[in-house]
Amino acid sequence: MKKSEKKQIAEQTIKEMGLQDAMNTRIGGYGTKGISGGEKRRLSVCMEILTRPKLLFLDEPTSGLDSAASYYVMSGISRQREGRTIIASIHQPSAEVFNLFHNLCLLSSGRTVYFGPASAAIEFFARNGFPCPHLQNPSDHFLKTINKDFDEDIEQGSAGGQPTEEVIDLLINSYKSSEGYHEVQNQVAEICHQGGEMLQKRSHANFTTQSLVLTRRSSVNMSRDPGYYWMRFAVYVGIALSLGSIYYNVSSNYRSVEERGLMVAFVVSFMTFMTVGGFPSFVEDMKVFQRENLNGHYGCFAFVIGNTLSSIPYVLLISLIPGVIAYFLAGFQNGFGHFIYFALVLFTSMMVVESLMMNVAAIVPNFLMGIVTGAGIQGLQILSGGYFQLPSELPKVIWKYPLYYMSFHKYAYQGMFKNEFEGLKFTDDMFGKNHIMSGEDILRDRWQAEMGYSKWVDLVILEIRIGKQEEESNFLKSNGSVFLTWNDLWVTVSTSKNGSKNILEGVTGYARPSELLAVMGPSGCGKSTLLDALAGRLDFSTRQSGDILINGHKQKLSYGTSAYVTQDETLIATLTVKEAVYYSAQLQLPDSMTKSEKIQRAEQTIKEMGLQDAMNTRIGGFGTKGISGGERRRLSICIEILTRPKLLFLDEPTSGLDSAASYYVMSGISRQRAGRTIIASIHQPSAEVFNLFHSLCILSSGRTVYFGPASAAIEFFGTNGFPCPLHQNPSDHFLKTINKDFDEDIEPAGRKPTEEVVDFLINSYKTCEEYYKVQNHVAEICQQGGEILKKRSHANFTTHSLVLTRRSSVNMFRDLGYYWMRSVSYVILALGLGSIYYHVDLSYRSIEERGLMVAFVVSFMTFMTVGGFPSFVEDMKVFQRENSNGHYGCCAFVIGNTLSSTPYLLLISLVPGSIAYFLTGFQNGFEHFIYFALVLFIGMMIVESLMMNVAAIVPNFLMGIVVGAGVQGLMILSGGFFQLPNELPKIIWKYPLYYISFHRFAYQGMFKNEFEGLVFTDYINGNNITTSGEDVLRDRWQVEMAYSKWVDLAIMIATLILYRLVFFLIVKTNEKVVHARKTSTSVFSNRSRQIMAKSLPASPLHGPNVDIPTNNG
Repeated sequence: MKKSEKKQIAEQTIKEMGLQDAMNTRIGGYGTKGISGGEKRRLSVCMEILTRPKLLFLDEPTSGLDSAASYYVMSGISRQREGRTIIASIHQPSAEVFNLFHNLCLLSSGRTVYFGPASAAIEFFARNGFPCPHLQNPSDHFLKTINKDFDEDIEQGSAGGQPTEEVIDLLINSYKSSEGYHEVQNQVAEICHQGGEMLQKRSHANFTTQSLVLTRRSSVNMSRDPGYYWMRFAVYVGIALSLGSIYYNVSSNYRSVEERGLMVAFVVSFMTFMTVGGFPSFVEDMKVFQRENLNGHYGCFAFVIGNTLSSIPYVLLISLIPGVIAYFLAGFQNGFGHFIYFALVLFTSMMVVESLMMNVAAIVPNFLMGIVTGAGIQGLQILSGGYFQLPSELPKVIWKYPLYYMSFHKYAYQGMFKNEFEGLKFTDDMFGKNHIMSGEDILRDRWQAEMGYSKWVDLVILEIRIGKQEEESNFLKSNGSVFLTWNDLWVTVSTSKNGSKNILEGVTGYARPSELLAVMGPSGCGKSTLLDALAGRLDFSTRQSGDILINGHKQKLSYGTSAYVTQDETLIATLTVKEAVYYSAQLQLPDSMTKSEKIQRAEQTIKEMGLQDAMNTRIGGFGTKGISGGERRRLSICIEILTRPKLLFLDEPTSGLDSAASYYVMSGISRQRAGRTIIASIHQPSAEVFNLFHSLCILSSGRTVYFGPASAAIEFFGTNGFPCPLHQNPSDHFLKTINKDFDEDIEPAGRKPTEEVVDFLINSYKTCEEYYKVQNHVAEICQQGGEILKKRSHANFTTHSLVLTRRSSVNMFRDLGYYWMRSVSYVILALGLGSIYYHVDLSYRSIEERGLMVAFVVSFMTFMTVGGFPSFVEDMKVFQRENSNGHYGCCAFVIGNTLSSTPYLLLISLVPGSIAYFLTGFQNGFEHFIYFALVLFIGMMIVESLMMNVAAIVPNFLMGIVVGAGVQGLMILSGGFFQLPNELPKIIWKYPLYYISFHRFAYQGMFKNEFEGLVFTDYINGNNITTSGEDVLRDRWQVEMAYSKWVDLAIMIATLILYRLVFFLIVKTNEKVVHARKTSTSVFSNRSRQIMAKSLPASPLHGPNVDIPTNNG
């Protein structure tokens, strides 16, 4: 096919799926705006029907779409049915979607209840005693009839209270004895007997085209996603500037041998290690590949080629520009060839690590466990690469053979060393003589580099490593009530193109106690924005005007007076349903309630939400099985209604539930409406759910199409020329009438454009009786006023802290990726350190070995704590939801998180710490070991605190890890090991970074702990030379000896406390920003009420005074 033909098919398919208006909009994702959830679903369908397949399977094709959009998606698919076989599992089809089906298969617990023509299903159910009521969607009726999840909750059973299991058995037996059943059997036999042609594989784009297209697509993604490479690029530039300034213009004396070696080690070890931060992007790439590969879009090899080629320019950019900065500022060897080699080794090493992390992503598609696994493998390779222990000193078993020869770091270190030292001469004054040593001697004697081959061989071996990696990747109740009113409410959001956009345009309405108000409308009509405005949750990017009053007053929504259930189910995956609700009850309910009363409230609420059968099931999440999506939604509601709030906001409470389950969720909420005001934005309510609503607000593009009794809406649409068909859900009919997303797809001839229909209905509403009733009712409520809502009591600070500690401890214990995977990695690394530095002696060489061991523990083993970042982000999500609803405060959260993590970090410090310490043969004495373990423990606590600060500011996996790793890299560089304190540049690095970095105190404390009291001996020119540990500390490590090692530890503890305080301040600031948009506490004046009442227009139907009904339902 020609390129133009492919483009034409793509555009045609986009139009068929109703995505023409979103063609140039980015898809978006977590943390970035884009198309809506419904549009994403349509896009998924769009990509799979491009080839016009003969056999098409659709799993929930209308999930995430409202009823009108669902109809147009399915009608678009239906129009392509000619010569094709289409099978769709479907969740909650509207009456119009149902009418598109030719055949229907209805299942219950794996058994066939009915199979046959969809049009005959209504007759089948009616013949068996279950007729479909008028104004009810047939599919809703079928599902409710055979849904047995809520038998205990049935108010009006279809069979007069007959258990659903009996109803199902009756229908199955009736079906098996029906004419339709035997017709199905005969049809199957006839098709099998007749046979037919064998399906032939179609041709698709060739391998070259696939590779090029995947390369182009991946390149576009990488260029637009700041977290993929650009954030890493910025961090690498920062670190390169740091390296260049710390090692600025190194000289050619003996000290420069160590400086050059340390800089090479930092580049090869830490700068390549930071590539681990790209793991979340690799996981997302693997998800896309698995879906597209499963559907035969392209093969594995094309994916690997495309991903590799697209990443090369960005990794080259990261290698060249930071490489130029670091190389030339440090004054490494002159010559273009030397620099190019340096940059190539950095480039190739990062490509190797990227390949390694893609292998991990293909095997462990979990952010936290994958990062920990990749970091552990990297740690072993760094340890065995020949720098932290020289090759000849490595233990032969495992470490020399095979790890040393398998580690790409061996070839990177040796290639870099050869590149830098060959051809140089180093001078020093030893015993008064000017001693000269060549770079080749240093390579052989100091770095033990294998000189039998060129540095280019090392580079070629690195390239081979990439190839191998890529092959492997083939309350208590209150009697008070709440009247909520809003008058002439406008909400405007700033836009980059047009300046501003109105989300809500002068809407007016009210919500009364003991009633359910439903807010309906097509996607993007302003439902959620209205809820956010009423609940005081709009962010600072919006401007709001108009009056929102509670009982005639402007006041803040205090704790216990309201609850807001969001669309996002942010739950702790490792808890059971019962535990999640019970812990929440302990946090929210006041201490005046006994423990048994809280348990009783929790169990009662679980039962009301129909979760009694899932009480002991874990919630689950990504990579772990648990409760269903619908049960997660009900659990979110369950947690928020524990306190029986007077004012309840529900944002899409039935999202993810089928029609029967939606009914029982909403009926459970409806039964609790006495004395409570409930407002729900709702996507696609069934007829039965619709009948639960007392008042209805229908929005279109931020304007009110209708506000009034839900029961009167059918008459309103009917009198305006849009009557609801007999077997159609009223809400589906309303939404289809006012949905203007698919005007080009309208089939009925002569129908007006939807924009005209919406304008007509809005104008009709503004001249009808209901409009004036609403205006007068709002004025009346404001004039009558009522009590000012008072804050309710909840559990005290101590209870909050203890419950959060307990809950967090349970989560950490059950989540393998939180600490257990890290514990395993730490144990393996500790065994590695212990075997590599096994029983160090007291020779001069042991000074370097002890120093390198300390450096690895302080730098790398604490650095690995960065891997816990995804868990911190999830913790922050849960906190933000619960804190915004007033469950507990910031301080309790910080304390709970700190106390719960302490035992696990202590365990990681003591067990791996004891393995590494005693295998290495560090100083004897319990006090020395305890100090070693304490420094490791406090160091990891500090890094955890740092990453929690980052998670509170940058709640994005990829960008957060890159930022945290960058900050860590700067602190390691300025800590006093990779460049001795006296050699650090004074500006920035010595003042203030050296004194800010906790690594300084960790290094110095560890050095003092290890070297004080020891004496080291060596033979030079036949002389037996001894040096005390104190001299080594002063001269070799430049440690400040004026104070004890315990002072270093105390400063580290103070740093830890400071970091936790900073975390508290960040979280507290975020909390204040969230609550800043809450309505003010000032009371709405009588004069304002009078002005509002006088400004109301008279009704053209009944004059200025309109009777306001006391009951809408």
